[in-house]
Amino acid sequence: MTDQFESGRDARRQLSPGTRGCHDPVCGALILVAVAGYVFLGLHWLRPLDFVLWLVFSLLAGLPGWAAWLALRGMPALRRVEFWAGGVIMGWAFTSYALLVVGYLAGKVVLWPLWVLAGVSVIGIIFGVRRSGAARLPGVESWDRGSRRVLAFAAAVVIVFIARPFWSVGTLTPDGYAFPWLFGFDFTNRVSIAANVAVSLPPKYFHIHGETFHYYLLTYLFPVAFKKLAGGSAEMFAALLMWCVNLAVAFTIILVWALRDVARNSRVLLLSVLTSLAAYSFYWVYVAAKVYAREGVRVHSIAR
Repeated sequence: MTDQFESGRDARRQLSPGTRGCHDPVCGALILVAVAGYVFLGLHWLRPLDFVLWLVFSLLAGLPGWAAWLALRGMPALRRVEFWAGGVIMGWAFTSYALLVVGYLAGKVVLWPLWVLAGVSVIGIIFGVRRSGAARLPGVESWDRGSRRVLAFAAAVVIVFIARPFWSVGTLTPDGYAFPWLFGFDFTNRVSIAANVAVSLPPKYFHIHGETFHYYLLTYLFPVAFKKLAGGSAEMFAALLMWCVNLAVAFTIILVWALRDVARNSRVLLLSVLTSLAAYSFYWVYVAAKVYAREGVRVHSIAR
C-alpha cells in the first residue's frame, strides 16, 4: 500500500513538471476572477476605505503564518503556492488564538497582540529570507501546474457561487428581508454573538441576563478585532460577512490541499474537488428545480 502511494506521488511529479513559477495565463485568469469577486463583495458591504483597511488587516493577520513558513523553508518558499495559500491560513489561526487568549486574560478583545505578532513576524520574515538554502519540510511536496490550476479554479468557483447570496443578505424584498441559503436565524444569531464578544470575554449570555455564555468563540475574534479597529464606520454585520468569505476561500484551499495528497493526477484532483464542492449539500438541486420548474411541478415536494 505504501509503495503504491509513493509511486503515485512520483508519477504525479513526472506528469506535471515545472514546480516553480506561476507564469500561467490560465491560473492567472482564474485568480483574477476570484479577486474580482472578492473586491465586488467587499466594496458592496464596506466603504472603500474600510475595505482597504480590511485587506490590510487580513494581510497583517496572515503575517505569522508566512513568517513561520519562511523560517522553516527559507527563500525558496516565496516561489511556491503552498507558502502564500497555506501561510495565510496559519497566520489567521495564530492571530485568532492570540486575540482569544489575551482577550480572556484582559476581559475584552484588545488589538495589541495583532501588532506584536506583526512585528515579530516581520523579524521572522527577514530571518527566513536570509535562509536561502533551507531544506524542504518533510512531507510537503511542491505544487505542480495542474494542482495550481485546480486550486485557482476552485477558489474562483466558490467566490462566484457565493457572490449573489452574499450580495443579497438582508435585502428588503416584497416578501420581507432576504436571508438566502444558510443565512437565516443562525446568521443573525452569530451577529449577536460577535456583538457580545466585542463587549467582554467571556461574553454574557444574551438570552439570559447575568449568565456567562459558553461557546466556541475562536472564529469571532477576527471580525470583532476588525470592528474595533475600524470603529463606527464599519458594521459588525458586514465584518462577519467578509470573514465568512475569507473562511470560504480558506476551507477551499484546505480541501484542495488534502485531496491532492491522494489524487494521482490533476484530472482526478479536479473531479474530486468538484464532487466535494457540489455534494456537501443538495440544497442547490432544490434551488435549480425552483428556478427552472415548469407549471404543475410542485417544487416543495422535491425538497421533502
